[in-house]
Amino acid sequence: MTRRGTYSSSSLSSSILTDLWKWGKCNPCQGVATCSEFGPAEIRRSVAHAGSGVRLRRALQKMVGGQAVRMGVVGGESARWNGGVWDGAPGFFFGRLGIWSKLVFDHFNVTFPHPGNTLDSAAQPATDSIYHASCYDDHANLSEANIIFIELGINDAWRLPSTRSSETLVRRLLELPEQPAVVFLENFAPKSGVFGTGQDAHSIVASYYDIPIISVRDMLYFNLFTKSSDSVLSYFASDQQHPNERGHRLGAELVIHYIQQTLCGMAHDQAVTPPPHGLTSLSALRPEELSIVIPPVSLFSPRHSSATTRVARPRCYTMVSGSLKVVNSTGWSDYTYGKKKYLEATAVGASVTFSIKTEAGGVSITHLSSSQYGLGKAWCWVDNDEALGKLFNGWSPLNFSTATNHPLRTNVMPPGQHNLTCRIVQASDDLNGGHRFRIWGVATT
Repeated sequence: MTRRGTYSSSSLSSSILTDLWKWGKCNPCQGVATCSEFGPAEIRRSVAHAGSGVRLRRALQKMVGGQAVRMGVVGGESARWNGGVWDGAPGFFFGRLGIWSKLVFDHFNVTFPHPGNTLDSAAQPATDSIYHASCYDDHANLSEANIIFIELGINDAWRLPSTRSSETLVRRLLELPEQPAVVFLENFAPKSGVFGTGQDAHSIVASYYDIPIISVRDMLYFNLFTKSSDSVLSYFASDQQHPNERGHRLGAELVIHYIQQTLCGMAHDQAVTPPPHGLTSLSALRPEELSIVIPPVSLFSPRHSSATTRVARPRCYTMVSGSLKVVNSTGWSDYTYGKKKYLEATAVGASVTFSIKTEAGGVSITHLSSSQYGLGKAWCWVDNDEALGKLFNGWSPLNFSTATNHPLRTNVMPPGQHNLTCRIVQASDDLNGGHRFRIWGVATT
């Protein structure tokens, strides 16, 4: 999904940074309307990890210099935008103003008007970093993005697999041609009742790769102890899992506040040491900010490892993009709920076969995992190797639903075309013995 920017007839002032500094716009509550309710200390708390800000400073310097804003988004349901109304499941309405990503993009359009400004979103409902690490580019082309926001704090669990997959996702994004600034926006679901979220799986990745974390959770959560819970819950939809219109505005304000504070810091630096070629020159950045090094090895590898970490470029086949091709099926049918699209079966013995292509011999299946919906199990295999297949369990003890990738084979198949088959089995962990199974897609390497 791509949204184009608007163009203002007034030209972008080359002294935007000086104006920020001159007119005193660098205040602790800049851009945050809710500051009067929570105070500047809580606003500062929302910056869970600032890092050096080098990538963001470089991206903003390009925008100050007149280059277009090319904003990208990777996330779940709360990061989707379709023109002002949330396009998720029926029964939720996020208002006329749209969601946080649209509000942030609108701010960029006002601050840096350019006819080439774009917003490209790879956000998909009920997906996590395990999915997006392989398949974000099946939904959006972010190759020209100069700033990318990741919002997966709710859908990612506080566990090691989420850390590994978010690292893979971050490396893939940082290695894009424009070397974009990447920012985590972290939310939380009051419904879960606990503080730990995907943010805690992301924090070590943010620290290692020098990525800012802007956290709605860190700002709001402790107010559940000190304020009326209703005042905090007023930022969430009735399901206490998704932010409502007010919550989206808060998330956008915190992001905008961080951007404004970064611009103010740049203005201060230039006021102290003016750049030799004017405010629009990249020389306004310090020499160390012009070249940013991505760590050569994974955060899970020894620092002295001789092997450079290389991130695979998977191929994804999904129902939502229409790229998942069925060769034959018995007992399976398309299932759509809002913007969620699956292939679904409910009866034991139902089977489906897909045509896939591999290069390095790996394949994984993306299916719905949840404690709801009466989900059962499926046995899946490649070509005629049914005995070498694997059992996939749709039922999960977690109290939220996600479509995530689960590996079937890892780098063991010859490259080329293959058939992938899945069949519903009798066994089920669902309390009522349900056998429903929903396939979102397939990823191969």
